[in-house]
Amino acid sequence: MNAWLAKLAAWYDGLAVRERLAVSWGAAAAVLILVGGALLSLHQNVERSAARLLRKQHDLAFVQAATAEILAAGPVSTVSAGNEPLVVLADRATRQAGLVESLSGSEAAPDGSLRTSFRGVSFDALAGMVASLGAQANVTVQSAEIESTGEPGKVNATMVLRSPAAP
Repeated sequence: MNAWLAKLAAWYDGLAVRERLAVSWGAAAAVLILVGGALLSLHQNVERSAARLLRKQHDLAFVQAATAEILAAGPVSTVSAGNEPLVVLADRATRQAGLVESLSGSEAAPDGSLRTSFRGVSFDALAGMVASLGAQANVTVQSAEIESTGEPGKVNATMVLRSPAAP
């Protein structure tokens, strides 16, 4: 590296005064351009981060407001799984979640479980329905087959639901 610097210094010393001045100004301009580009890139990253933070703050405010509204609605009434058949509980949960159009089949099994199939259903809505069934009637998912439809957020799903009252 020292040999390379020595060659560069020798070349620079061999230049005429006007050429040295031009090379010095050119080097200074190059440094300023590089520093300016780095600062511009940093500024853009800061702006993107600030916008992302603002979006997250808005999301947090929405979630906090929704939480207060949900809590103000009062406790959820629970349905006893012993009083109603699993097929009735699943049908009600499917309708409440707005998934009737995606329901492609429902079949009761001799062991008391219920096999349900959905096509092109929103994964979030399906998960919400299953959580609702679990919270309200203690229904569990015995098995599930979930595959992507290729559309973001949509899946094809087949689940076997089991009620605690089932044998």
